[in-house]
Amino acid sequence: MHTNEKYELLLSAISHEIRNPVTLINSYLQLISSAHPEVGTFEYWNTVGEEMQHLKTLLGDLSLFNNSMKIHPISLDLNKWMHAYGIHGEAFLHCLTGDHPDEMTFTTLIASDLPSMELDPDKLQQVLDNLLRNAAEAHASHITLEATIDGSLLYLTVSDNGCGIPREQLPHLFEPFVSYKSEGSGLGLAIVQRIIRAHNGTITVQSEPSSDTRFIICLPFSSPA
Repeated sequence: MHTNEKYELLLSAISHEIRNPVTLINSYLQLISSAHPEVGTFEYWNTVGEEMQHLKTLLGDLSLFNNSMKIHPISLDLNKWMHAYGIHGEAFLHCLTGDHPDEMTFTTLIASDLPSMELDPDKLQQVLDNLLRNAAEAHASHITLEATIDGSLLYLTVSDNGCGIPREQLPHLFEPFVSYKSEGSGLGLAIVQRIIRAHNGTITVQSEPSSDTRFIICLPFSSPA
């Protein structure tokens, strides 16, 4: 068994062992809250609920991380899919911005000659959703998704005019459990990179503080192994 397979089996086992007691504790908390509504006024009760939600999010991200290399590619009409994703992406960002959707604009620049490619559409959406979420959390007022062809390569670029990324953080962005946010598991970009690698592609980032940030995905036309 390869090291990666052992690592994934270990992660899966750990997630499973933690998930059961977490689910049980969460159920007990809900029962207590239902039977005794006054606990909502107790000091630290809300904090317990927030930490429980964070733990559930972490378990969900662990599952996504563990399954991120397992792709199911199909022949995808990229022109049709990218235009459909443009509609989805705009709605997705509006959900993230809540009561202030007008404070952010989203633009898609899609080449007219995109070919069909062997890709996993669900995993590709997961990648782009994650990058859009990162841009929104960086307080961007404008986000652009660009899809272009160069020879036998597809380039997907997500750029934003948010707060930028300090240079010393760039080498560590895709490492698991590395996060520079106050919230989050630190697995989002690690999941993105694993999905892209499963498609035999690469992802790079260009950014500086108080400047534009660009995540550049490069995918070959050849089918993933």
